[in-house]
Amino acid sequence: MYNILLFILIIIIVHFLWNYIKDTFTVKKKKYINHEVDKYRELLDTHISKTNTITNTFIESIRSRSVEDELQNDLELFLQNNI
Repeated sequence: MYNILLFILIIIIVHFLWNYIKDTFTVKKKKYINHEVDKYRELLDTHISKTNTITNTFIESIRSRSVEDELQNDLELFLQNNI
């Protein structure tokens, strides 16, 4: 009985010693899951931002063209009617 308890105690001590050595002297693995998710979100945000910027620029361009076209047409009509 004494031998069994002694061996169990030795196994427990060796186990804790092994875990201590492993945790202290090895480099822990990093989980890249969160890192990859963050990179994906950043890329997605960048893409959405660029898309919105391009879309807004395009819409503004169309608006400014239409205003310019209307003014040009009005000016031409005015000149035609007054000359």
